Amino acid sequence: LSPHPHFTPGISQNNPPTMPPSTPITLLLLLLFSLNPTLTWSLTTYNTFSDLGAIPNSKLISTAIENSRILENALNAMNKTSDGDSTVLEIEKGQTYYLQGGIYATGLRHSKILIDGTLKFREDGYWYGGGVEGWPMTTSKGKEHPKECLELRDVENVTFTSSSSGRGKTDRGVIDGSGQVWWGLPLFGYMSTGTARPHLIYVKRAKDFVFENIVLKDSPRWTFVGHGLDNAVIRDCSIVARRTRADGHGMIDLSAFNTDGFDVSGHDVHIHDCDIWNQDDCIAVKDDKDGSYNMLFENINASGTGLVIGSIGTTHVRNITFRDSYLHRSYKGIFLKFRDGANNPNNPGIIEDVLYKNITIFESVQWPIWIGPAQQAISSNPCNPSPCSLCWPSFPHFGGDTCDPIAALYKNITLDQVTLTNPVTSPGVILGSSTERMQDLTFNDVVVSDCGEGASFDRIESFPGLKQDLSDVFVFEFYLMLTASIFTFICISILICCDYSGNTQRLHPRKCCTGKRSWLAPPNQEVFWTNSKIFTVGIVLFTFIPVYIMGSSLPGYGGHLNTAEYYECTGVDNGVAKGKTNIIPSCFIDETGGDLMDEECRSWVIPTIGTCYVAFLGLFYSFVFWVPITDWRNQRNEEYQERNGDASGMVRTESEEGMAVELVGNGEDQEERRGSGVWKEDRELGGKV
Repeated sequence: LSPHPHFTPGISQNNPPTMPPSTPITLLLLLLFSLNPTLTWSLTTYNTFSDLGAIPNSKLISTAIENSRILENALNAMNKTSDGDSTVLEIEKGQTYYLQGGIYATGLRHSKILIDGTLKFREDGYWYGGGVEGWPMTTSKGKEHPKECLELRDVENVTFTSSSSGRGKTDRGVIDGSGQVWWGLPLFGYMSTGTARPHLIYVKRAKDFVFENIVLKDSPRWTFVGHGLDNAVIRDCSIVARRTRADGHGMIDLSAFNTDGFDVSGHDVHIHDCDIWNQDDCIAVKDDKDGSYNMLFENINASGTGLVIGSIGTTHVRNITFRDSYLHRSYKGIFLKFRDGANNPNNPGIIEDVLYKNITIFESVQWPIWIGPAQQAISSNPCNPSPCSLCWPSFPHFGGDTCDPIAALYKNITLDQVTLTNPVTSPGVILGSSTERMQDLTFNDVVVSDCGEGASFDRIESFPGLKQDLSDVFVFEFYLMLTASIFTFICISILICCDYSGNTQRLHPRKCCTGKRSWLAPPNQEVFWTNSKIFTVGIVLFTFIPVYIMGSSLPGYGGHLNTAEYYECTGVDNGVAKGKTNIIPSCFIDETGGDLMDEECRSWVIPTIGTCYVAFLGLFYSFVFWVPITDWRNQRNEEYQERNGDASGMVRTESEEGMAVELVGNGEDQEERRGSGVWKEDRELGGKV
């Protein structure tokens, strides 16, 4: 007999037995199961994962596959026990169980999953483009996709929790998606895998559902998807998906794209006291066939692309409230969006009765406020508009010139007591359709300021999910490859620019780009890459080209970086600015009465930050590029003077083609005068003619 009944061939995966106590009755039951695998039974009231046969702390692929099968069987068997009690499954504290993924369960009833340890999905990625070899696949719409890590359907009165309660606790249970192996090599992995990655947790049709006190780490794609929720509560949870320890969202971190936090649809949903640090929508209200409504999100700390409604298609979203929340260096802040197809003339999408109240957005990287079409890419090309390009308006020459409004309805949208502290760009974009105009937008006390308390902010305490270990081998390999590429480029540059002397072609590194001749040039010609030309090229590469790319088609060269005005405001009826709102959207009616914020604070946000930033960047790199060249040139002149003495007066030499050459002046001020004639000795310099 197998030591665990789950290993016995022929046992139904839909009705797995558990590991009973070691007694003679146990042996009899095992014998019966081996003889008649069709016998069925339920889980006991309280079950630990190891009791069911799962093996902790083993990274073997075979173990991960078996653990996944045991978990799937256990979840499918979890319903009310015969004595009326709820069923409990415990993931023991201090244990890590590796899983394969593709776990599917349906019909859970009156159950509790107590996660005190760690559930970790396989981390043995097999190529730089992202992905896990042998991951279960499914076919949808003619395309093959990875199955979700954990998928639950048709559940009722189910709770996922941990024994350690409270958002700041470090010993909460963890569900780790090992997203790094799906994100692949930074900047390249997404181009390869795109959206062909599994969601970490996918719940469809759940009633009386509670998810609390759990850390969700490094999801391959969307972290938690709750579709068709009815009376759901999510609280005291942390979500983290990052690749570096940076206090923000650089290109390396953003390569973990599409790692949404909580994406929910349905009605009567309450999410509170959670922290989310990811690389896409932090919280997003999604479509539901019957509409999404009656949702409250409060006490949220977030950093990603903000607090989102959308993208919405042809459904009706209403009565949504976000309040008492803080966004730290988020890519976007308040983000409402319609996607392609929402402009169906027979059934247009509607977003109405929305309130954002008491929201602080600190140093948002891009738009603090966006109300309009979805700025997203549904392809491996990040500049592909769907319907608004992610590259708009910064990179119009790379496909980022398209951002078309959607003829769907925004109605009764209110922003109250919203503070934009130290924004990097314009306060935002309000882009409505000319045919289906936005109605009743109200900005009350929407303040742009640099007077926030950024210095006293404790990022780790506000985002306890960041206390999780960070290990991403693909980032290390990316930097290793980048370093090798730069080193190779430098070597090639030296070979192209540097002088050689004599028949041995001996390399003189200090003469790089400063010598009389280049080995690529004929002997009678001077080196092409002189110092002045290199300096000019450096300025062009690092200043004028970025300015042209980022701002050539924008008003004022980088107008989207002007923090003193909204970049776009069109297609709005009855837009009103009230209270202490200090920057009025151009398509709004000003009812502030001039009651603006302190001018001392406001004065700091009026300059166009983008132009200053690009100019500083260009001058900095030009200086860095110029200093070593200047040093080489000065050292060359010193060596020349040490070897030949003071070259004052006029010296006649002879070129290799017999042309007479005059050097007039001292050191750097020497001039060459060429002409025909016979070489003759003018005077002796340091014993040399």
